[in-house]
Amino acid sequence: MTRRECLGLVGAGCAAGLAGCTGGDTASDPDTTTSPTDDGRTQTATATGDEAISVAATVNGLVAEYDPAATSSNESEIRSAVAEAIDGARRNVRVDDAAGVVEVRADADPSALVAALDDAGADVDADAVRRGVTRATLDRTVEVLSERLTEAGHENATVTAARNGTQVRVDVPGAERSATVDLVERRGRVAIVASFPGGSGDGAEQREESVITQGDFARVGPVRSGGGQPPYVPVTLTDEAATRFTDAMTEYGFTDEGVGSCRWQDDREDPGYCLYTVVDGEVQYAAGVAPSLAEAFRNGEFSEDPRFRMTAVDAAAARALKRNLESGALPTTLEVDAE
Repeated sequence: MTRRECLGLVGAGCAAGLAGCTGGDTASDPDTTTSPTDDGRTQTATATGDEAISVAATVNGLVAEYDPAATSSNESEIRSAVAEAIDGARRNVRVDDAAGVVEVRADADPSALVAALDDAGADVDADAVRRGVTRATLDRTVEVLSERLTEAGHENATVTAARNGTQVRVDVPGAERSATVDLVERRGRVAIVASFPGGSGDGAEQREESVITQGDFARVGPVRSGGGQPPYVPVTLTDEAATRFTDAMTEYGFTDEGVGSCRWQDDREDPGYCLYTVVDGEVQYAAGVAPSLAEAFRNGEFSEDPRFRMTAVDAAAARALKRNLESGALPTTLEVDAE
């Protein structure tokens, strides 16, 4: 094992087992092309004649149109106002001021969106808000589900989507319904979060900062295990992400006082210096930084060859983590309809 592969093997133990299959988020700018309003569907995977489990799911979201010429607020101000009104994160709100379109990628109240846009100076009637998502978001949803199912061994799964952006349907030959539902409903955002003391002295509050997100991975390797170590997924960061990660580790103290100082398994309130593998907001594994990896950060070796291991609680969790990293996260949440 090289020093740069040690991440995830030092310091703390594992968290709760990974429940189901999830994926990552995209950070690209929104495509606000609206979807046609007919109920036609677009098939995106190979159909099969075998008997299949069918799962229909509602695509949570809202799309509103407004007149940019009559609006005094800019895109950032509109996004902040909407995120605050729907009690959600800014990443779930997409605004294209040039096109006059706002998209909420979450389950939200249309009246709250109307009120938020009015407060931001965008005069919007309730009739200008529709449920669903934009065409680009719908296409990304289908793409993620298709990749996720393929990674789970369902190469013949079929994913179709209503063109009005409100629903998707998944047909999977030879699968169990509960497992299919779990694959469909998981949002799948994966991140590595640095947890460290926010100040000096006893009683300093713990601070948490996201240091790696799914868009930062250049390569995801096969699940590996053995040698008495927990199963893991070998990954490689992009050059830009490697530089940011190295700078963060240095700034947050992981290369000096924080080396090998993760005690999350013993003290959740005062865990010290830990790197969390987080899936959909839940810590799945916690680890410290080994002295050899800290040295690689300090002397620049990690930036030159940014490989390391993301460790999981067990083999099933490692396989799910790999699927999450490769397929990406769903751009919005899905709600499986009653059988």
